[in-house]
Amino acid sequence: MTDEWKETPADPYAPVGANGSPYSGYRGAHPSAEQADRAPLVTLWAPDLALTVEPIVFASKDLTIAPGRPSVFAGEGGTRKGWFSMAMLLCAAAETKMLGRFGLRRMRGLYFDYEQTERITRERFQLLAKGQQIDLASLGQGLGYRWKPVPTWAPRTDADGERTRDDLCRHVEGIDIVVVDSVRACSRGVDENSVFASGPLDLATEVSERTGTCFVFLDHAGKPDPAHARSRKHTQRGHSSKLDAGQTLLVFSAVKGEPTAEWPEDFQFTLAAANGGLQLQEIVTPQKLKDAVALLKGRILEAVRKDPTLTSANAVHLRIKGTRSDVLQATKELIDDGKIVLPGGKGSAFRVSA
Repeated sequence: MTDEWKETPADPYAPVGANGSPYSGYRGAHPSAEQADRAPLVTLWAPDLALTVEPIVFASKDLTIAPGRPSVFAGEGGTRKGWFSMAMLLCAAAETKMLGRFGLRRMRGLYFDYEQTERITRERFQLLAKGQQIDLASLGQGLGYRWKPVPTWAPRTDADGERTRDDLCRHVEGIDIVVVDSVRACSRGVDENSVFASGPLDLATEVSERTGTCFVFLDHAGKPDPAHARSRKHTQRGHSSKLDAGQTLLVFSAVKGEPTAEWPEDFQFTLAAANGGLQLQEIVTPQKLKDAVALLKGRILEAVRKDPTLTSANAVHLRIKGTRSDVLQATKELIDDGKIVLPGGKGSAFRVSA
């Protein structure tokens, strides 16, 4: 048995790495079949199962992206799913909200490219950074790009599979989130209608379990179903095992020249010129705006009911999360509509009318 194999941490739960991964103790050896046969089996007995489960460290709670099984952004060509994923990496490195609504913790990210090419990727990151008014160079090693880090995510033998897993673990050591472009391109030669089409997703799950890295794959979606015989969830192209192997599925769709619709978050966005670059911008429909105003008014009424000391719209704003101008306008409309009254006249405490 080699020294390298002996030095691999015996306790698979010991967080010896920067991101709490036991894999950080790896020394680079690939065990032989004989060594693997003699390797001890790891069993979690009841005392281990009873240990406190650590809370999930989300990459984005809003997008439900976390370590473990990978997330998938699926859509036809031209639906801006690639732009969306790159903006996500950029905003994560800069620790800023994407589209003003999706929170992201500060993360180091990599873009694993199998089809877009370096020139286009660099150009798009530069345009997005300008649009967001982010100094791209200042992000340092918070954002990176690699062209085909491993030849394929669909190894043909067990030995190749182990080697690929080890190589990927080295590539993502210390990295929080990785976008892989795309499922099809990283597993060329695999029939997408076979059960093996989910191989890259399964492989990413194993790597994430060892390293704690979050994976997001770009994938192609089937053509729209005019008869609506299948749900949006089932528009991901290929074998159904891909749907089972993923964690969160976001489906992007768009008609040429129109905004992108994203499911299941139910919002629309477009790519618009801004600050000499490009920026993802949410499209707020009239109905959605109406619903948002109604929700804000409901929160204002609830605040007035709970706090009998509120005497002005500014005081309400201090209790309510939201843009000041929106809160002031909504409060004024509630007073004009008679839903909030001032029994003692101007300057008296607000009350919700019966």
